[in-house]
Amino acid sequence: MIKQRTLKTRPVCKVTFELDEPGITAASVVGDFNGWDAHAHPMRQLRDGRLQTTIDLPVEASFQFRYLLDGGGWRNEDGGPTHENNSILQT
Repeated sequence: MIKQRTLKTRPVCKVTFELDEPGITAASVVGDFNGWDAHAHPMRQLRDGRLQTTIDLPVEASFQFRYLLDGGGWRNEDGGPTHENNSILQT
């Protein structure tokens, strides 16, 4: 699930990425906004087991991204549009 909140004071969109993957204890959000760096945006595990991170991204932009799971597997955003096996995020 993705939640987006555009700031009124800066041209920034706060994007919260959330994963509910039973059995997965670590994941990262990787995409063209971070050079596909698996270490740039690690997700933290919440008490209920979900994984979450928030990233500031420029408004009115479009990005490709995927989730990299701790076992090396990839996941797209559930229910999101895909292109070339990537999810697409528009801020």
